[in-house]
Parts: sequence; structure tokens; C-alpha cells
Amino acid sequence: GLLSLSLLAACGDPTGGHLEAGNEFREAGQYEEAVEEYVIALERDPDNLDVMVNLGEAYLELEQLTEAIGIYTKAIEIAPADVELRSNLAEAYMQQFEIEGAITFLDMTLEQYQEVLNLAPDQTQARDAMRNAHILRGNEFKKAGQYAEAVEDYEKAIEIEPDQPQVRDALGEAHFQRGNELTEAGQYAEAVEEYEKALEFTPDLAEARDAMGMAHFMKGNEFTRAGQYPEAAEQLEKALELLPNNVNVMVNLGVTYYQLGQLTMAIDIYTEAIAISPEDADIHSNLAAAYVQQYDPEGSTEPLYLALTQYQEAIKLAPDMPQAHFGMGMVHYLLEQTGEAIAAFERFQELDPGTDAQATAAAQQILEQLRGE
Repeated sequence: GLLSLSLLAACGDPTGGHLEAGNEFREAGQYEEAVEEYVIALERDPDNLDVMVNLGEAYLELEQLTEAIGIYTKAIEIAPADVELRSNLAEAYMQQFEIEGAITFLDMTLEQYQEVLNLAPDQTQARDAMRNAHILRGNEFKKAGQYAEAVEDYEKAIEIEPDQPQVRDALGEAHFQRGNELTEAGQYAEAVEEYEKALEFTPDLAEARDAMGMAHFMKGNEFTRAGQYPEAAEQLEKALELLPNNVNVMVNLGVTYYQLGQLTMAIDIYTEAIAISPEDADIHSNLAAAYVQQYDPEGSTEPLYLALTQYQEAIKLAPDMPQAHFGMGMVHYLLEQTGEAIAAFERFQELDPGTDAQATAAAQQILEQLRGE
């Protein structure tokens, strides 16, 4: 009697009992035998979703991931709105990534989890898995130096779950590295934006503050070269806020103030720079030039004597500096100290590399005048 009942059951089952046999093997942990039964069941009933789901799970247990992916993909073609199938396929892709390390498997994992959430927006398990996949892909992009892509993935992970200190740190680091890339490419304004974002996520990242200061500095220098001095001053002031003791920033800001006719500000910044770097002849010479510009023939000669002191210091530090000798000559000339002016201009002519045609011509003209030629 039992045999005839079994035969009747098999007759009513389009898989001929192989699905049930496969389930029994799977429950017993005999996955290879389960796979054999499910494969026969699928030959008999090719579109049976129950067989496909169970076969896929057996493949996963055996870590036969390519086969699991194949069967889940086929099942999804039949039932594209099945959340469980898509979750299983995503899990198979994730396991494939963990074994092979190919980022394309993470792409596919994320694609499937997105489909799950499209179908079931409240699926918290899928959201958590998707967040983890974004973190993993962000890490892979960061390792490969693809910082813009890493930023995108970390941001998506934080959108799903904002309170993730490690991910926020990783995102800050990725923004910082992206900023460095843009700085190297000469895209300083864009680099500054990346450094600002880096500091938003990792406020203690001192490297980002320094790098942002240098990006402002480089952008300021660009403006200076283009003769856009107000814009240059704005960038260099921002650089100095971030790099308060950087002599190069101070000097370039001083040059900008000088070009803008803001002589008191130029003198102040050069004086600060000299306090940090007292043996830099160029700064002494620049400070002297600012004092000369402050001189008003109708007023006091004090700026000229202040300039003289700075030129003397510059020449002591760098005896062969042409511009210092030229400046010294101008100061003596304005003070009507003829002998000293002639000596300074003659020394300038000995050292003159000819790179400043205006200075070369002025020195010759004044010498001829002083000599009465």
C-alpha cells in the first residue's frame, strides 16, 4: 500500500520526487547529493522556481558560486519581482568578490540589492548589506587610487547609515587624496573644495589643512602671474590663515600688497617674515623697496633711511645681489648722496644680468646725470 501511495505522489509531482529527495539530502547536510537530485528535478521541470531556489542554496553551501549565480539569474528571468531570489543572487556575487577580489562582483551585488530595495523599500537587511557593499567597493577604489569613485561609495554608505566613524574617516581620507590629485593637475579651486570636505569629515586631519593652504597659495601665485592682484591677495590671505608661519606665503603676499600700493601692509608682512627668516636677503630687499615707495619728496626722509638699513642688510647677506645695489643707488640718489649713489649704481652695472631692462636704463641715465656727462 505504501509503495502505491509513493508512486501516486511521484506522479503528482512534476519533478518525479527529485525535489523532495534533494530537500532531504540538503537538510542532512549532504549538498552534493542534493545538487544531483535538484539537477534531475530541473531537467524534468525546467521552470520550477522551488527547485531553482533550493539548487542555488545548495550550490552556495558548496561554494560553487558560478553555478549559484547562473541558476539564480535564470530564476530571476522567470520571476523578476522575487525579492528572495535577488537577495540570494546578491549574496552569491558578494561571496564571489570575497574569493576573487574582482570589483565587478561588487557592482553586481549592489545592482541586485538596489533591485531588492526598489521592490521592498523597508528591507533593512538589504539596506545593511548594500551599505557594506558600498564600503567594500569604496575601499577597493581607494586602494586603486580611484578617489572620486571611492568618495561616491562612502557617501552612499553614509546616506544609508550616517553614524559610522570609520567610514567617515575613510571618506575624509578619500576627499584629501582627491584634493591632492586635483592640486597636481593645477585645479586649485576644485582641490580646495575637496580639502574642505576632507576636514568636514575628519576635522583633525592636519595634512588636509596644510594641503588646502598650499592650494590657496598656488592659486594666488597664478593670479599674481596674471596681474590679478586683488584676487591673488584674497587667495594668499587664505593660505596664510592655514599656514601662519610659511615664509613663502608671506613674501608672495607682500609682493601682492606692494603691487596694490598697500605699502603699510606689505611692510608689516615682510617684517613678520624677516622675524622668522632673518637671513633671507630677498625679503630684506623687498622690505627696502616698500620703504622707498613710501617716501614722499614733500615729507620726511625717514622711509629712505629705513630702506637703506634693509638694503645694507641684504647686501651683507648676498653681496652680489644686483637689485639690492640698484635700490641702494636709488636711495643715495634721492638723499642727494652723489658719491655713494655712483658707487652703488656702478656695482649694479658690474652685476647686472640684463633681465630688467628698465633698471638697466635707469642706472645708466642716473649715472650720466651724476657724472655730468
